Amino acid sequence: MRGVKCGPGTTVCDLDFDLAAPYGYDFADTVAVFLRAVVEGVFGVRDGKAVAPSFPESWDAARITSPTVSYVWTRKDGVKFLGGGNVALLSAPKPMFVGATLPKPHTRWGKAKGEGADCAVPVGATADYVDISAAFNQDWRLLHARKYSPVVRNSTVVGNGRSWWERHEAVNNRHWPKDYYIPKKLDWPADGVLKTKYGPTFRLGPKDGRNSVFASLFNTFPDEVTLPLSGRARKLAFLSALSTNPNIAWVDAAKVVVEYADGTSQTLSLLPPDNCDDWLNYSTGQWAYYVPSRDNKPYAVKGNPVMFGETAHANVHAITLDPSKELKSLRLVCCGKETIVGILAVTLYRDSCDRR
Repeated sequence: MRGVKCGPGTTVCDLDFDLAAPYGYDFADTVAVFLRAVVEGVFGVRDGKAVAPSFPESWDAARITSPTVSYVWTRKDGVKFLGGGNVALLSAPKPMFVGATLPKPHTRWGKAKGEGADCAVPVGATADYVDISAAFNQDWRLLHARKYSPVVRNSTVVGNGRSWWERHEAVNNRHWPKDYYIPKKLDWPADGVLKTKYGPTFRLGPKDGRNSVFASLFNTFPDEVTLPLSGRARKLAFLSALSTNPNIAWVDAAKVVVEYADGTSQTLSLLPPDNCDDWLNYSTGQWAYYVPSRDNKPYAVKGNPVMFGETAHANVHAITLDPSKELKSLRLVCCGKETIVGILAVTLYRDSCDRR
């Protein structure tokens, strides 16, 4: 069919009268889920680092060819990798497990884990606000007042980083303002210190102007940002804002990595809609959910949202640290395409003797 040209598994939501399919190439809804079950579950290709197939007992041979890894499997000889791709990074466990009749479900499916949601302040620890202002690169309120690139032609994300459906409804509904994805204002604490019901407090940047640090695979921001840390601490809390879309559901949108001076690290995944979600609040009802509204609430299953007015919110996260180790840095790494992820503030909870 003409128009279905963006790779295996692609399907579309609309067809022209000549069956052309001129747009919506990224609507891989059910096909993408099926392909992931086959590639990850049956053929066991996960994370580009290991292969652990789960073939049905009735199979004696199987073959997979993909841009990153290709192999042939036989019950007699096991896995034989074919040339190219990241073969050097892969290993096949022995013996091969071939008893399953269905692939094991992905560990993220079905039940939210809510990692990073435990924000309780350690007993006896005090807040030390980390100054990250040197890394600020964006006025959070105006995140979607700028243009992002590259944007795939005819995809469901447009140049301001938002959904095509938002623009479509704004253009075709005269009751909707054209810039509804830019909040008229964000509520800001008068003294700049944000107190949350989850325990952590944060010192925010200025209400207007650069007040946040963002990363993205769009060219507009760096792919990752490193924030320096020092001393020792028992817990690190941070306030995040995420612009994403349903294509990133149950896939890591970003990773936050705490690095210690000894070279070790701890990583927290930002996984929508498990522990984070899109920062704009939308109303309910067909099509209406693309309009920011006071009627709807953040949708993260186990997130810790903080409202910044009727149409916007951020999420509180925390990482329990090893208090015996010296801290080096905090890295924000964007993983999801068409995703923009930011940190507004960072607080370390230390014992008095660990302050630097």
